[in-house]
Amino acid sequence: MAPSPNSAAEAAACPLCGTTTDKVHGYYRRRLADAPAGRAAVVLELTLRRLVCRNYDCPQ
Repeated sequence: MAPSPNSAAEAAACPLCGTTTDKVHGYYRRRLADAPAGRAAVVLELTLRRLVCRNYDCPQ
């Protein structure tokens, strides 16, 4: 079974300046693994967005 969680939010705030952005710079995968549960491996694989701050004065 491979659930595919999705974020409901289209935009997010910049952690430095707080400007809201929905401009996607790219995607990357994050894979988290834990000890096996019985005989099944426990793995959570996420595809995450990397966003670009639209504030040109922001150092982010």
